Amino acid sequence: MKSSIDSSSGSEAPRGPQSPAQRGEDLVEQHQLESFEQPIVTRWRPSGDGILQTFASRHALETVAGPLGRRLSWSWTAARHGAALSLKANLWWPRPFSKLVLEGQFEGNATVQFLWSIGDVGGRISTIARPGNLRAGRGQRWTFDLAQLDDAGPAGFRAPLRSLRLQLLSPPVGRSFCWSFDALTLEAWSMSDGTLEAPEHAKPGDTLGTVLTGGPDDGELVLLSPDGVLLSRWKAGETVRLPPHLPAGPSRLEHWKRGRRRGTHVLEIREPPARRHARASIVRHHGRPALAIDGQPCSGLTYTTYHPREEFVDRFAAIGTRLLSFPTTCDYHVFDLAPPAAVGPDRFDFSFVDHVATRLLDRQPDGWILPRVFVSSPPWWDELNPEAEGHAHEDESRMPLQMVHDDGEIAKTCASWASPRWRDWAADALRRYVAHLRASPYADRVIGICLASGGTEEWFHWHDERRPSRWGDLGPVAEAAFRIWLRRRYRGDVESLCRAWNRPVEFESAEVPTLEALQSSTFGIWRDPERERPAIDFLRFHQEQVASAIAGLAGVARDECEGEWVVGAFYGYVLVHTGHHRHINGGHFALDRLLRSRTVDFLCAPTAYGSRSLGSGYSHFMAPIESLQHHGVLWFSENDIRTHLLEVPGDRASALYRDGYGLTDDVEEGQSIQLRELGHCLQRGTPQWWFDIYAPGQFDDPALADVLTRLRSIHDALFEDDRRSVAEVAVFVDERAPLYEDGWGRAFLESVPAAREALARFGAPVDEFLLDDLPDVRPYRLSIFLNAVAPTRRVREAIQRLRASSPTTRLWLGPCGLVRSDRIDDRGPSRLTGLPLAVSHSPYGPLIVEVPERGALRRSAGLRWGHADVTAPRVEPTAVTGAEVWAQGMDGRPAVVARTTSIGGRDVFAMAPAPPAAFLRDVAEQAGVHLYLETGEALSVSATSITIHGFRDGQVVLRLPQAAPLYEPWTRQPLSPRAQEHVIPLERGQTRLVFLGRPSDWKQLERRAARRRKRSSE
Repeated sequence: MKSSIDSSSGSEAPRGPQSPAQRGEDLVEQHQLESFEQPIVTRWRPSGDGILQTFASRHALETVAGPLGRRLSWSWTAARHGAALSLKANLWWPRPFSKLVLEGQFEGNATVQFLWSIGDVGGRISTIARPGNLRAGRGQRWTFDLAQLDDAGPAGFRAPLRSLRLQLLSPPVGRSFCWSFDALTLEAWSMSDGTLEAPEHAKPGDTLGTVLTGGPDDGELVLLSPDGVLLSRWKAGETVRLPPHLPAGPSRLEHWKRGRRRGTHVLEIREPPARRHARASIVRHHGRPALAIDGQPCSGLTYTTYHPREEFVDRFAAIGTRLLSFPTTCDYHVFDLAPPAAVGPDRFDFSFVDHVATRLLDRQPDGWILPRVFVSSPPWWDELNPEAEGHAHEDESRMPLQMVHDDGEIAKTCASWASPRWRDWAADALRRYVAHLRASPYADRVIGICLASGGTEEWFHWHDERRPSRWGDLGPVAEAAFRIWLRRRYRGDVESLCRAWNRPVEFESAEVPTLEALQSSTFGIWRDPERERPAIDFLRFHQEQVASAIAGLAGVARDECEGEWVVGAFYGYVLVHTGHHRHINGGHFALDRLLRSRTVDFLCAPTAYGSRSLGSGYSHFMAPIESLQHHGVLWFSENDIRTHLLEVPGDRASALYRDGYGLTDDVEEGQSIQLRELGHCLQRGTPQWWFDIYAPGQFDDPALADVLTRLRSIHDALFEDDRRSVAEVAVFVDERAPLYEDGWGRAFLESVPAAREALARFGAPVDEFLLDDLPDVRPYRLSIFLNAVAPTRRVREAIQRLRASSPTTRLWLGPCGLVRSDRIDDRGPSRLTGLPLAVSHSPYGPLIVEVPERGALRRSAGLRWGHADVTAPRVEPTAVTGAEVWAQGMDGRPAVVARTTSIGGRDVFAMAPAPPAAFLRDVAEQAGVHLYLETGEALSVSATSITIHGFRDGQVVLRLPQAAPLYEPWTRQPLSPRAQEHVIPLERGQTRLVFLGRPSDWKQLERRAARRRKRSSE
């Protein structure tokens, strides 16, 4: 059904014929699922102004209906598992309950046995102990006493209810049947065997005592808001301090025991003193950006969780983390990490964020809240706005854009981020969400929001995890936005567009390139801009749609919070290759555009996957951190390293869990890998959040909590010292380069992600930048260009100035300078590097570098790297006049050449990308870079600390630029007297973090950190 915006009221005004749902009639639908022999029939009767939508896939049926009662929303999902049919309802019911009542009917010619299970907000599942039977009949009423639940029963249960599952144990196969539910209610037993005495009124923060009469002084007391949101709970008989963030109004105090309400008391919460809003910002602190709250810089260590349970929050409060983050949504969460907030046109329910925020602050009153806000669109909105629907392509066929999980489950169809209608909707929903938080009783504890959307909440274009060849968003909505983008790109000059596209074309008729054009290339694995400009243009547009969507929503949030909060998002994964659908199709290669929009205060991502193993892995971020810091943007590292508490399905030794996720087997291993991660954060000047991603909790171990407490203490102390970069090496990545290669990302994979290991092991710290930032970056002793395929004119001019004015070294890797002035330029590489280079047009051949045993490269003598067969044109040296040859290819021709400039600088070119660490050491030494290690261990270096992770048993020799004593904060022992060279024992898998100073210097930093924590808590 289509709808329009009524400009006078701002509400949705439906058009066209009414659906059966709107007429209040029964809606009967029939769906043939692949796993069922007969169609599944559903019959629904919505009540009042309920919204109803049904959609089906080949494997699942889902119906979303709401509201069916105050603050109760639900959706059924049907799936076949063996002989059983499982129906799961996702609900949101924040109040305590002890009885579930289901009214409806079952029609069929067989009796079906079933089980009920319910799940709470903490992930706890309870099941009715005895199976029931569905018998044919109308007007049936099923009542379930939750005291019948197995395992912990209601005593261990935590409102709100999050899921309800009906499992049909013996559905009639091959025979027609139908179920219909008219009403679902959650009720409390009316009986009360005692009374509850308490004051008639109180203020937030007051001490409250209660008296129970007529029954044992045990059980549980719960405090509910006027809207039924659970505000606090405590054991009966205790004297408690009321949470400081209670809403004013007549709250209800209830006594519960064994799943039944024993007594009720109305407690009037009086209006607390007016609270101001918290003010958060990004400031410079000891040389790096840092989060500041009310003007006080803080380390930014955060506890992030998908499972906000009291015991987990208590544990991290004891660790000393005051920043708390959890998933919410301003409209609809595709991954079901929060209940829907947009329950109908112009109807929003934000009670979930109220519930979680209040509960967290109840456990940690001095905590700060940084919610993660998922932005999408609810299914009912998608139905009312079909013109906003995105489309994906596969094998030249078009289908609705869908988020499909790796298990094949379809989350839902998705609106295009290019749709103006969706952008207006998302902006309005986010504006309401922020306004709600600003008006909430806990507004003084909110410091910002983290925007999330798309695949895995990380702003990847919606995609099918199982089909990397499926591309989105390529439908009519994207095409219309693409035409607008082209008009802006070519300044409305249609002749310029025709010249670029090398054919007649109008802005109004320009089409999205075919799927084949987006996945292929005509110049080996590279695109020829003169023949393939439409594909290059569209891919650039495809990236910018993500960046502009984030920038637009961030701007909305900043306006609504009057600039008093920090606003961030997941984005900028330009240093990794996370699978085809998350590479160029994912949309993350417009980081420069987002940074220059000046709408985000921070960006975030998990610490990079694929290199986390104990004893062989290292820490690495997904974005060029120093580019963010250059623009005043903070980076939050998401530490989701898996701990020994994770229950791994299958083999714990698998590469996925070891190298991919960093799985550890015990607390000692966890300490080492977490210390390694902390050291990298200290080098780069970034905060991190510990992500409690799995239930029942990755950090729910007192010994591991002690480890994190000590890590937090170390981080806080070093936060008070010099945080400036000491790197003498800069690494530059060209985010435009992937636009010029075929859709599978092979060139990017071989040049950027493959270089991570050598950069982590070569013995010196590095700073990482976008290539576009080079003109504004200070000269480094050594600059490494991983993939400078298509540098802009501004970058080329900056390099020429640098070559003429600075005696520094530039290391060029692979096909640098290939694209110049929107065409393949045979002279482009030589003009960029100042070396005799040319573009080879041969599409096949080896790309191997062999370093001679004797020559300029003593550390990498005898090494070889590259690929035996490369289906790509390449850049290669053409002459040696005026240049040194440092290595050859397999055919004996030059493969690594160098030339010294007139002022003592040097340009070095290596034909094959991603050289080994030993080669980088050779180039760094000749550039005058100080090498701290030469034995290949993972190394992180800050101005005041050094972290080393061992890859073998033995000793390492640590060489400092100048003499200094070493102190080890973890053991609280001096490690070595003042010297420039230190020998450090190191075992494989062990991490040593050393402080460059004396024990007295360390104690002084600890005192500074203690004073800062005291000031921030006052």
